[in-house]
Amino acid sequence: MSMNEQNDIHSMKIDGTPFSVLMNQAASLKTAQLARDRKKFDSYPKFIQNTLYHGHGSREDEKLVINARNIDIQLKNRFSVAEYLKNEGNKQYDDGNFVLAYSKFELAASVFRYLESTDHEWKSKGIIDMDIKDVHFYDDTTLQGESIKKFLCKCYLNISLTTYKLDDYKQSKLACDEVLRMDPSNSKAYYRRAKARLAPVHAGALEQEEALNDLSVAMKLNSSSCEVRRSYLTLR
Repeated sequence: MSMNEQNDIHSMKIDGTPFSVLMNQAASLKTAQLARDRKKFDSYPKFIQNTLYHGHGSREDEKLVINARNIDIQLKNRFSVAEYLKNEGNKQYDDGNFVLAYSKFELAASVFRYLESTDHEWKSKGIIDMDIKDVHFYDDTTLQGESIKKFLCKCYLNISLTTYKLDDYKQSKLACDEVLRMDPSNSKAYYRRAKARLAPVHAGALEQEEALNDLSVAMKLNSSSCEVRRSYLTLR
């Protein structure tokens, strides 16, 4: 289409309203509709939202995750892939590559907890809550289920640590929330959540009170931690 033809279309009017205005209104309505249809998806932390895309990725580490999610793969082989990715994340973290570390921890966790769409055309149609499944294995009360839960907690704690380093305090806090849903007595999650609450420049009295509560619980759960006690006394 030539530039003149494009200008002619944009200058058209329908019932007195410019065509370009109608197009913008239609796009806004579509965006609003999609937002209504994906409220639950949007409520997930980014590191869980991203697991939907890992199932369709083309990178080598994403291919490992896709294969590990296969229902025919034995649990020990899934753990082998997940542990490998987590260890790669640890290496990147130690080298100061926090973005890469975060990516590896996110991938490692997504072996055992991920989102998937029942609509194979979701990429072109958009993400709709009714098509999204939250696939996870940590509700299992067997020893295997407990092992998966412990592994996920380690990954989410690592995600909390790396996102804190990247100044993404919201995701750091949300990662701790995920840990505490699975393990309400995890003192490290309470401590890191307290730090994430206090870190933003806009943190005020409410955040300080919530952080103090978290530190109080962390101290009761792990009274031997000098770091937790020092933070609690400083804030108090």
